[in-house]
Amino acid sequence: MSLSSALSIAQSALLATSKQTSVVSRNVADASNPDYTRRIAVVTSTAPGARMVEIQRTANDLLFRQNLQALSAWSGQSALYDGMDQLDLSVNGVDNASSPSTAIANLQKALQLYATTPSNQNLGTSVVDAAKQVVNSLNSGTKAIQDFRTQARSPPPLTISTRCSASSRTPTGPSSRAHARARTYPTRSTSATRF
Repeated sequence: MSLSSALSIAQSALLATSKQTSVVSRNVADASNPDYTRRIAVVTSTAPGARMVEIQRTANDLLFRQNLQALSAWSGQSALYDGMDQLDLSVNGVDNASSPSTAIANLQKALQLYATTPSNQNLGTSVVDAAKQVVNSLNSGTKAIQDFRTQARSPPPLTISTRCSASSRTPTGPSSRAHARARTYPTRSTSATRF
């Protein structure tokens, strides 16, 4: 071993130790900060005597997964609550002005008035108009409910993390592309399609 290689080994050891010491001192300094994540210095030996320090964040995986599940559940419940509010507004309107129950109550009043004087043609047209209002209210409520169901059944948009994980599971390379192409586009003879 030459003197220059011995000095190089000593220098890399001192640099690795200084990085480890700075990581530890930063952990101690930020121990009272609730937003700080503890870091560790990982030393790896590559060549004879050469050392490399990689700084990694430490995290509690169980706590991270529980937090992710809680945020996901909250997001789902929040979306459902917003959808129900929108559905309520679509079906009933502001202050139940266009709700089917209000339209049925108006029809009932119009029928009672028409029952007292059945010969009055204006009261008869008001009964027909009230019945049309009930039908329109029920149809618009049904359409709003069907739209809400469609939105609730549609899959959520892909996030960056799910796109990355989906793309990492997709095989790449020329053989997998040719295999995917062969599965996607079956060949068809032209003589079989003629009549």
